[in-house]
Amino acid sequence: MNRAERRATVKKLTKNGVTKASAETFVKRMNDRTQNPVTTWEGEKVKLDYNRISTYPDWPEMRKEYREWVTVHKDDVFTVEFDPVKKKAKSQNVNKVVQFVEDTTSPKWLFFAGDLIPEPNQEKPKTDYEIHMADVDNIIAGLRDK
Repeated sequence: MNRAERRATVKKLTKNGVTKASAETFVKRMNDRTQNPVTTWEGEKVKLDYNRISTYPDWPEMRKEYREWVTVHKDDVFTVEFDPVKKKAKSQNVNKVVQFVEDTTSPKWLFFAGDLIPEPNQEKPKTDYEIHMADVDNIIAGLRDK
């Protein structure tokens, strides 16, 4: 998204009643999403990117409880779980907005996956599709060897 597109999007959002700070935050997150694809999975260990979250233009407008929770837990390690509503609906972007197993608030806080820092030395588990395709590849390789 280039500068003209960002400005046009902010202008359009503010015309539709969104505050300028929230519109700018939305555009920043959308731009970050296209530049840094999100690859979060359930069970991944992460930390909050407090510096990033707290510098969004709409940080002061966010709920006080949310800001306090983020500040208190900025150094904690969490386990990712997907939003059950999106998971139940089998949403395509189920891994974009996540919550934490360790979060005891009700309802749990939701976080954009791009605002999380993965812990090092983790390996993403294979999906059912990846396992199936590996089996297909093995069968094809076996047929070639005959």
